[in-house]
Amino acid sequence: MNSETPILRIANVTKRYGSVEALSDVSLDIGKGEFVTLLGPSGSGKTTLLNIISGALFPTSGSLFLDGRDISYLPARVRGIGMVFQNFALMPHLSVFENIAFPLRIRKMPKVEVKERVAEALELIKLPGVEDRRPKQLSGGQQQRIAIARALVYRPPLILMDEPLGALDRKLRQQMQFEIKRIHDDLGLSMIYVTHDQEEALTMSDRICLMGGGKIKDVGAPRRIYANPSSVFSADFFGATNIFQGVADRQGDDPVIAHDKFGPIKVASSCIPVRGEVGWMVRPERLRFLEPEEKEDNVLVGAISEVILSGQITQFLVDVGDGLNVTVSCLTSDKIGGLAAGTKVRIGWPRHATTMLDPDR
Repeated sequence: MNSETPILRIANVTKRYGSVEALSDVSLDIGKGEFVTLLGPSGSGKTTLLNIISGALFPTSGSLFLDGRDISYLPARVRGIGMVFQNFALMPHLSVFENIAFPLRIRKMPKVEVKERVAEALELIKLPGVEDRRPKQLSGGQQQRIAIARALVYRPPLILMDEPLGALDRKLRQQMQFEIKRIHDDLGLSMIYVTHDQEEALTMSDRICLMGGGKIKDVGAPRRIYANPSSVFSADFFGATNIFQGVADRQGDDPVIAHDKFGPIKVASSCIPVRGEVGWMVRPERLRFLEPEEKEDNVLVGAISEVILSGQITQFLVDVGDGLNVTVSCLTSDKIGGLAAGTKVRIGWPRHATTMLDPDR
């Protein structure tokens, strides 16, 4: 995010329902032209935060500033924020043209400008020529594109998307992810996108804001938040991974994590851990099967207990003893075709693939 004034500033926002705190002291800046995803499990607070930004809810305390203007307690109708919903929310009795034109009509724009803007919006979403159709005559993906066109046709400073692809099948979801990102990039829009789907967040976002228990648990670029999460919660949420507990220590000049089952786990020399209990992880795709005499910074010995084929990826569950299992992910190929349940293996990974985690967040 650049250093200019953010399009949206969320400052110490809390939302309570009686004794229940749905949001707790949340602060976040959204840069102009940035695509930020609010990600988290059900009940994490992401939809509550989106509703407060839209004006559907007001905060119990804290402030929101849209392009420098305090909107904390302004009604939704005067905030001028675009909104795209999961259920499309198109008006079935109106044509596609009138659905897209609706925000312009209520702003009393001239007819000529309405026609021009609707045409531009349809070109942008790659659906020219459907102006006279009704929503029910379109596919689910086409209806969602119309909903997006309606949200951006009046050129709002910020567009909110509340799980907009949740009603679509997997293949169409993937297509729409790229379409939404293309529209964002073409127009330089500021977007806040809500989802519980990790893959969707990683594919589309400039930054991800991971939420849990009404708090922000981690914020960062997709690559950073996946490869180097800051907490056990963050590491565990982003797909399959290997997470263990240990004690931060040193072995000579090198930082290590002492583990009573694995022995000292080597970490990158840039890590200078505070002595004490920590979490640590290594992603399954960073592990590899070693030849009998091959060396690596960290090595474990075990036996394959399960093989899971998932198309391009094959996952191996390796029993390393004492009830501990490690997951290894490999590209499906002939090279790993002979690895079956019961095969004894050595697995290893470099020290820089070990990520230390804050266990308390």
